[in-house]
Amino acid sequence: MSYFLTSQEEIDFIVSADTLSPGDLILQKFEGHEELSKPFVFKALFQSSNASIDVASLIGQGMTIEIKFDEGSRYFHGVCGQFEQLDTADAESEVDLTNYQATLYPALWKLKFASNCRIFQKKSALDIIKSVLSDSNVTIKDKTQGAGASKRAYCVQYNESDFDFISRLMEAEGLFYYFEFADGSHTMILADSNTAHKPCPNKSSVDFEKSAQESAPIHKVLQATYQAKMVTSDFQHVDFDYKKPSTQLLSTASGSADGAFGQVYEFPGDFLVNDSGDALANIHLQEVEALRVTFSGKSTAPFFSAGYKFTMKKHPRDDLNATYILHSVTHTIIAEVSRNLAASSYINHFSSFPADITFRAPRMTPKPKIHGTQTAMVTGKNGEEIWTDQYGRIKVKFHWDQLGSDDEKSSCWIRVAQGWASSGWGMVFIPRIGMEVIVSFICGDPDRPLVTGTVYNADNTPPYLPNEPTKSTIYTNTTKGGSGYNEIRFEDKKGEEEIWVHAQKDVNIDIIHDRTVTIEKGDDTLDIQKGSRTTTIKKDYDRTLIDGDETILLKKGSRSVTLDKGDEEKTLKKGDRTITLKKGDETKLIKKGNYTRKVKGDYTLEVGGDMTITVKGDIIIKGKKTYSLKASDSITIKSSKETMINAGKALTAKSGDDMTLKSSKGLTAKSGTEMNLKSGTDMAHKSGTGLTIKSGADTTIKSGANLTAQGTANATFKAGAMGKVEAGAVQIVKGAMVKIN
Repeated sequence: MSYFLTSQEEIDFIVSADTLSPGDLILQKFEGHEELSKPFVFKALFQSSNASIDVASLIGQGMTIEIKFDEGSRYFHGVCGQFEQLDTADAESEVDLTNYQATLYPALWKLKFASNCRIFQKKSALDIIKSVLSDSNVTIKDKTQGAGASKRAYCVQYNESDFDFISRLMEAEGLFYYFEFADGSHTMILADSNTAHKPCPNKSSVDFEKSAQESAPIHKVLQATYQAKMVTSDFQHVDFDYKKPSTQLLSTASGSADGAFGQVYEFPGDFLVNDSGDALANIHLQEVEALRVTFSGKSTAPFFSAGYKFTMKKHPRDDLNATYILHSVTHTIIAEVSRNLAASSYINHFSSFPADITFRAPRMTPKPKIHGTQTAMVTGKNGEEIWTDQYGRIKVKFHWDQLGSDDEKSSCWIRVAQGWASSGWGMVFIPRIGMEVIVSFICGDPDRPLVTGTVYNADNTPPYLPNEPTKSTIYTNTTKGGSGYNEIRFEDKKGEEEIWVHAQKDVNIDIIHDRTVTIEKGDDTLDIQKGSRTTTIKKDYDRTLIDGDETILLKKGSRSVTLDKGDEEKTLKKGDRTITLKKGDETKLIKKGNYTRKVKGDYTLEVGGDMTITVKGDIIIKGKKTYSLKASDSITIKSSKETMINAGKALTAKSGDDMTLKSSKGLTAKSGTEMNLKSGTDMAHKSGTGLTIKSGADTTIKSGANLTAQGTANATFKAGAMGKVEAGAVQIVKGAMVKIN
């Protein structure tokens, strides 16, 4: 069925291409479809007297089809994506003509042939889109008014074509596109509002005219359908931001369309602040509302083009005479040339929506999902071994990233899963630069990586393996430089079970309450090879040795025990206690208080040299029965003033040889009743000056053999009453002169 353009006797078609001469191709039929936010597709059937056109040379070349009207030319331009040589014209033709067919696409379409895995950081979606288009030499015109301008911290293109990548970005941000055609070119228009739509070129208004098929004039709408449909009434989405975990990220947009029903709820919403979430919610609601009301039909308006607007006139329903934005247009052109007939026709099928509606491209392009996990290498700033931030996040370089650098700019900051993670407590092990880590992706989203662990490889091999598989360990490495390590190691080999701890420098243990260490069998050894040991106990210290000996060996140095306040008690219930000081001094200082030692058995003190006891007060030595002082040579008792020896009953002073009592002045020996001085042989009492023997009653001097009283000068014996000198045998009185009165 054809609609002839009867207002013109003939329509001129001009076909041009970069590698063709004028007239090489004669248009026979043209079918094309263009639509908002979709690449157009134009198919053209040609005839040519040249049966050997270089088909391959046209691929990728620009081609223009021009249709001339009184109002101006309508251009269809695109990149030749497919060119076919078909059959030769039938035998009735006066000239041998060959049929060719070309399929034209926008330059944007070429992006379907390029795919990539790459990372964009700190760029807006609009900047990313422009960058990708520019790399492929796609001519664009930016008519956006703010959509897609917010910077994304991290955006990944993963195993998807450049076309799919920018398509999903535009769909997510509320951006759309259409094309502007000219002789020899087409331009991609980027937009985000209904103000970006221009009127159709050359003819922006059309009349409704229900004409017969054979007489349909140009620039008319021949058939129209007005349609309304049910759409969603509300859109709501939520998300989560770990930097603000207590903030509820929830955004809702409500529509006002008649008959709308239901709510669309989505997670995740791909937003981190409620303001941007609200904007996206409105965009997604506009997406479903954009084509709620449509005006579609057939026309002979060749200047209809997707993305442009037109004004409807003369429709029998007055409220449909309005301005509409063309959503899609499908063109059909037939140019028939034969011996007896030259006839051409143009018709299109179009779909449009009211001009006050903002179009949003439907989110049709799926975002790639990374199912399962990947591995990546930890990166960081040059010269560092650990590169992290306040959240314990790290940077990595993925194996598929060909453009990224091996430094702190290789990726976004990526969180690291830990065994525990809470407010100021948990577990923290930061993967270090050069380690291989396991990366999963939240909801499979390439833009949301999460490090879940680390793995060994040929460069980073595990300790102890393969020779000691029974050892498990937490083994660190000193940084920077790697000259030492800390380790907690577990040996599970039967018969050799062990927990081994190594500290490269210090070990500090803080225990709030009790500490109990039980050694069921075996020894406890503390070896401080160099340095000191300090133990501070603020309350009690009990040490119990149930069975065995205690030995403290101090090879060199001093030992000091200071008790600031309180008592010290040592109890040895059974066994011996030996303290050996091989060299050096032992000093005990009690600044205030008493010192008492109680021994239920014997107490022996052996001193290899001299023993000096200095007491500022009194010395009292008590013996329940006897008290003996023995010396191999002599015993000296000295007193600055008096020396008193008291005995409750008897006092005996014995000497194996001589006994001498000396006094610088006087020497007094007193007895309450009787005093006896006896000598086995001789007894001598000498005085430097005088010697006086007094008795309150009787004084008796006896000798078993001889008694001699001798004075160098005089010897005087006096008696107050009667003096008596007796001898059992012979009494001799001698002198140079003897006087007896």
